[in-house]
Amino acid sequence: MSNSFLPAGISVPASEGGAYTKFAGTETRLRSMSPPIQGWEYWTTDDKAVRSATEIKGRPANMREKNKFGEAERVQGFWAMIVWNYTSGRIEVWQCKQVTLLRALHDLIKDEDWGDPRAYDLKVKKTQGDKVSYTLTAVPKQPMSAEIKAAFKATPIDRGALLTGGTVFLTAPDGAEAAASKPAPAAAAPKPAKAQAQPAVTAPDGDEDLPF
Repeated sequence: MSNSFLPAGISVPASEGGAYTKFAGTETRLRSMSPPIQGWEYWTTDDKAVRSATEIKGRPANMREKNKFGEAERVQGFWAMIVWNYTSGRIEVWQCKQVTLLRALHDLIKDEDWGDPRAYDLKVKKTQGDKVSYTLTAVPKQPMSAEIKAAFKATPIDRGALLTGGTVFLTAPDGAEAAASKPAPAAAAPKPAKAQAQPAVTAPDGDEDLPF
């Protein structure tokens, strides 16, 4: 598999989320299903998200003062990609804003032993302390299951619409409504494979996006 997962010009933001990926438990296992798109986001005084494909400079006049955690609101960069979430058993859009996760994923993609994350699963661990922290590790490469492939084909998603305010989760093709409109039975995470060395890290779509 070629190491061309990252589109030209995409970068890890310098500062620090149908179905969107949430980290409800202590560990979430994901499989990437598409290359990411990059965007920037802030929340307005009336609690609406504003997203842009180009970097938002300065402080917009309608940006709220504080976020839901009582911290100063700021523009956040993010990557958005389609993923399979083993916990929810469905295709989702992962809007990743955490810089530690973005740096870790970037390092894996650029590592010649790992490369394109559509070839392996990702484990995101959430730790609650004084502040919530996240770590990301890769699982040794294994083939993607037929169930996940079928769910991807039955769930049409337009990632670009996330940046334009359009419809992200599109109408399913004829005969695929059930698979697209509700979670599928959760596919079990693959059995552990032989350990494989990995770097220490803590820190409009179609079938052509999925290399199978």
